[in-house]
Amino acid sequence: MPDIKSPYQVLKEFEQEFIHAIQQSIDNNDRHARGGLWQSVKAQTKIYGQAVVMEISMLDYWKYVEEGRRRGGKMPPQQAMLNFIRDRGIKVELSKSKKAKIKSLKSKRIKKAVKQISVEKKAKSLAFVLGRSIAKKGIKPTHFLQEALDTGIVADLKSELLKAVGREIQIEIKNVNTD
Repeated sequence: MPDIKSPYQVLKEFEQEFIHAIQQSIDNNDRHARGGLWQSVKAQTKIYGQAVVMEISMLDYWKYVEEGRRRGGKMPPQQAMLNFIRDRGIKVELSKSKKAKIKSLKSKRIKKAVKQISVEKKAKSLAFVLGRSIAKKGIKPTHFLQEALDTGIVADLKSELLKAVGREIQIEIKNVNTD
């Protein structure tokens, strides 16, 4: 007699496959940057009364990577743009004239403070310009999550669950607000 697994065991075994499929899709869509979204992908199977549920979670900005942003919308938050600049490794440097002015100052402590303020101001200016561009042009959707689910993993899961339960199963993927 074949080894029949419970639905919980089947879902537990598929957790890593879902994580891998989503991470692979993030890579395929060139959305890796420093890997914040990639590293945040988690899957956990839980039992709620009679229901067995696999919860897939990741950083909340996945929605914008998946669905993009429409043209003419609001600007992204400045901190998100500053994080984007940092994560993509975009260098923010002072102009030669600004460096010369700082060099002419006498105190090392004042030079350091002025340089720090100038670099922060330049980064904020760049964040504003990038944010304005996103608001004006939008961001194209990647559909990385849908792409990951379309790899056949859902069909494989259905098949395994069908064996475990012995009847037809309908799987729904719902968008849950994590706020």
